[in-house]
Amino acid sequence: TGVQTCALPILIGASDAWTRAGAILSFDWDYADLGRQCAELAIRMPPGRGLAQPVLELPRRMPHSVNLEAARHFMLTIPADLQQAARSRY
Repeated sequence: TGVQTCALPILIGASDAWTRAGAILSFDWDYADLGRQCAELAIRMPPGRGLAQPVLELPRRMPHSVNLEAARHFMLTIPADLQQAARSRY
């Protein structure tokens, strides 16, 4: 089975690689901050609390990237603040 293409934009991708490939916006991971956050969770975990009672948190940082060329192609405008805050712009 080959890859199929269509005329609809991929608005949100799962990583920066998707944005480079043509997605208009994607979210990624900040692996260094995820490591720090995991360490902080481990330090805060009360003694005796095992893995049967996990502490769950969302990642603090989810950097994003934007593809301005793809947005222009589909006549979409990405707000300036979203562009400025992006880790990568294509």
